[in-house]
Amino acid sequence: MASRKSTRLRHQDTPRVQSSPALSSNDKDLEARVSKQKTAPKTTARKAAASKGNCKREQAPTGPRSTSSEDALSSLTPELLYMVLDNIKDSSTIGKLARTSKLYYSIMMPLLHKRVAAAAAYHAHIPKLIRTLEPHLTITQKKQLKTEGKYKGQQARYPSYLDANEVPTCASYVQQMVVWRSYPGRKHEYIVHRYVEEALKNMVNLEMLDLSVLTIAMSESIASLKNLQALRLIPKESEFKNETLEPLLKIKNLKHLSLHNLSYYCLDEVNFLRSMLLNSSTTLQSLSISNAHGTSFMAGFPDLVVKDRVLSQREYAFRALKSLELYGMPSRAQLVYPLQKAIDFMALRDLTVEGQELDRFIQTLAGLARLASDKGAKISLRSLTLDMYLTDHRAMTGQIRRMISAASSFLSAFDSLKSLEVKDFQCHKNAAIDPLSTVSLLQAITKHKGLRTLKFSCTGTSDNYRVAFFRASSVTAIVDNCQHLREFEFAPHESEIVSIFPSLVTIFSNRTRTDFCRLHAVQDAIGQAISQSDSLISLKHSSFTYPRPENSDLKILSSIIKPYLSRDLVQDSESFLWESHFKLRNISIGRLVWEISSKFGKGTKGMKKAEKMQSRDGKREVMYRDVSGVAFQGEAYAPSSKWLDRVESYKS
Repeated sequence: MASRKSTRLRHQDTPRVQSSPALSSNDKDLEARVSKQKTAPKTTARKAAASKGNCKREQAPTGPRSTSSEDALSSLTPELLYMVLDNIKDSSTIGKLARTSKLYYSIMMPLLHKRVAAAAAYHAHIPKLIRTLEPHLTITQKKQLKTEGKYKGQQARYPSYLDANEVPTCASYVQQMVVWRSYPGRKHEYIVHRYVEEALKNMVNLEMLDLSVLTIAMSESIASLKNLQALRLIPKESEFKNETLEPLLKIKNLKHLSLHNLSYYCLDEVNFLRSMLLNSSTTLQSLSISNAHGTSFMAGFPDLVVKDRVLSQREYAFRALKSLELYGMPSRAQLVYPLQKAIDFMALRDLTVEGQELDRFIQTLAGLARLASDKGAKISLRSLTLDMYLTDHRAMTGQIRRMISAASSFLSAFDSLKSLEVKDFQCHKNAAIDPLSTVSLLQAITKHKGLRTLKFSCTGTSDNYRVAFFRASSVTAIVDNCQHLREFEFAPHESEIVSIFPSLVTIFSNRTRTDFCRLHAVQDAIGQAISQSDSLISLKHSSFTYPRPENSDLKILSSIIKPYLSRDLVQDSESFLWESHFKLRNISIGRLVWEISSKFGKGTKGMKKAEKMQSRDGKREVMYRDVSGVAFQGEAYAPSSKWLDRVESYKS
């Protein structure tokens, strides 16, 4: 009897699986067409795709991928590599470089998240602020904030495989943060505050903080930061409350402190300021205080210094201070005397003083400068801003003369300034200005040969003001002695506007004076004093009379540019390139700003169409375009980081 088929197969050897023969190109095409016709069910396809994805994750390399041998940065030493990468500031470039390899990802991600900037100027900007801060929050925080208010920009779904309470790694990368809040709406301020509060809880490595909002929760988070070095607060006056300020009293050893909009209603405001200053007196490098209500925050500070065993042994309490900014401060003895005892003004690098009736304060500075000069002590000032405006409607010529004389005496005692801004020394009410006093101030300014920025700004003009406009002779004296000048702002006398700007062409050209005598008669005196200088980059007119004539701005712009184009700079040249001969790039007249270039790239939002301007003989031309609108773009979404940039400059 024959055995069963299954029994016979059991005793046979297992056949070897033979590999299929290689297919020709025609066979492959045929096989591909057949496989397309026999499509698998949707569920099967999904499972196959999932298993395929899992396989890819299993096969992914665990170690960092080595950079390509063609990578130009790979040949650098680690020190040089980090130096190069640290100077890349564009976030888009940082992100692209981080996606090239795991090595660059590990290096660039901390740089990408190093600074966080968020703003909510209006209700429509809240989603942008949420999208900026949410990546630094835990899932639990995101869900909680969503229950408190639903807004666009909030994350819709959350991964189930992540720990809901785990703080994202990018939160630990944040070292600098700036948050600007303007008018998001009375009902929506709460959600802005909440997102900032929750973000501050996770950003434990913050070193620099610039906030225009302040709540009790924020103050507690700020006080708990161990690495905080720079703090700037510009909240609303109503947010400067005793209970809000109390946690900040724990902060010590700050290097940079800036407080603005101090509240008149805060009874402990003065004590708070004194305590903050005392806690950081040995480390403070820059201090900026704005006090519109004129509180003498330094009152009683010398008594606190005497009680301190360490500070009492020093000549000055703020020994490390290099920058001081005082805004809205009264010139009173109870403020000037304590400041003079606590701060060595002659050792400062930057000094800004703006307020009311500062003639006494400027006279104090002049006395300190004379004393330092007599002792042979070094005056370290590099940047100076003085407010010479007198608010008293009864200000007489003698009072104005005394203020200008004090400023002249102060500036004459040293010659180290790189930047000088004099505010409203030209603008006074119902008082004539002595021309000799103005000349003495200009003579003191021209001692500073290394000046690169010089501004004579004026807040405005009206029938009640007597304005000392600049004449061509004053401009000549300044640019003749300050040949490194890059930025110049002044209020020209409109009757001499044509004579002033040909003079500037003579001054900032690369030719000798004998070539320019034919331009204008007033240039004879200018050309005799100047040989060559071509450093001017930016020119601004701060004030003109009103009402303005029609098209006066374009006429003034033409009177500046055309003399440049009419210069006989290159003999028999086939082409003229503005950048090859001049550095002037920006011209401002009032609130209007123009860029100048031989050729412009693609414009951005706020820029107007570029136009041409030719020389008088038609042989040379240059492009100019109105960029006044650009200055008002972007601040709502990305707030200004100028203060953070300036603080960073102290490290270099």
